[in-house]
Amino acid sequence: MAKSAGKRKGRKGTAGKKSHKKHGEEPAEKPAPTLTERVRACFGVSYVTALCVFYLVRVFGATSNTIPDCDEVYNYWEPTHQLLYGRGFQTWEYSPEFALRSYVYVGAHAVLAKVGQVVTLLSAENKVLAFYCIRFALAFVCAVSEASLYRSVAHLCGELVAGVAAMFMLTSAGMFHASSGACALLLAFRHVAHA
Repeated sequence: MAKSAGKRKGRKGTAGKKSHKKHGEEPAEKPAPTLTERVRACFGVSYVTALCVFYLVRVFGATSNTIPDCDEVYNYWEPTHQLLYGRGFQTWEYSPEFALRSYVYVGAHAVLAKVGQVVTLLSAENKVLAFYCIRFALAFVCAVSEASLYRSVAHLCGELVAGVAAMFMLTSAGMFHASSGACALLLAFRHVAHA
């Protein structure tokens, strides 16, 4: 009898109350999202989405940036022009007498320009198209490296830190300038090597 009295005592307060919940129904209110879920909703984007966003911003930079530095013109664009069209200024660093710079890097630019001309089926003499093909390719390489960095930061430090890093990269004046310049390919390889 003592056992049954204890059982009744434990149920005190539940007797006489009806449960409003039917069998198998979910509760009416959902619990509030946790901080992690809210952060993931804001910043937790996929690699492809991050790549697309970075590329759109870098293409904008490639189409709106000027060439602000004479070194970029004479050390990258002129040698590329010489490889593509057989004429152009040659700086002393590229001359056979001193040979301080290699044509390998500007040769990659020339290949990008030729590929762009073949893909678009436009004249090989369209120099403006060649210029923008190179810039768009450099913007893509830069966007790939930034998206890879975003993914690495998200994996190592969390999505909130990766989102903040992405915002800094997207709004950085230095990245805006560097992503469309002739030096962007070197910077992008450095990013990928460290990511």
